[in-house]
Amino acid sequence: MKPFKFTLQAVQTVRRRDEQRALDAYLVALRQLEAAKNRVQELDRQLEAAWAAFRAAVLDPAAAAADLARLHEYCDRLLRQRREADGALKAARAGATRTFARYLAAHLACLAVQECYVRQHRAYRRQTQRLEQKALDDLAQRSRRLIQALRQGQGTFWN
Repeated sequence: MKPFKFTLQAVQTVRRRDEQRALDAYLVALRQLEAAKNRVQELDRQLEAAWAAFRAAVLDPAAAAADLARLHEYCDRLLRQRREADGALKAARAGATRTFARYLAAHLACLAVQECYVRQHRAYRRQTQRLEQKALDDLAQRSRRLIQALRQGQGTFWN
C-alpha cells in the first residue's frame, strides 16, 4: 500500500508558520508591555523622591525660592512624563491584547488543520488494517482450500 500523504500538508505548513509569527509578535508585545510597566514604576519612584525633596525644601526656612521653583518644575516634568508613560502603558496593553487575539486565532486555525490530519491518518490506518486483514483472510482461505484438496486427494495442485 502506498505511504500516508496528508492532503493539506501545504496548508498545515502555512498555518504553523502563521502561528509561530503570531506567537513571536505576542512575545514582542509582552516585552514592550513589561518595559512600559517598568518605566511607569521608575517614574513613580522618581516622582515620589522629587515630591519628598520638594516637601522638605518647603519646610526648610533656609530654602531659596529659586530652589523651590526648580524642584516644583522638576516634579511637573516628572508628572508629564508619568502621564506619557501611562499612555504608552495603555497602548502596550492594547497591543498585547490584539497580538494575543491574533495568536489565538492562528493557533485555532492550526488546531483545525491538525484535526484534519488526525482524521485522515486514522482513516488511512483503518484502510491499511482492512487491506491487511483482507490479504490475511485470502491467504487463510487459500490455505484451507489447499488443505481440503490434499485431504480429498484430488491429484496435482499445480493446475
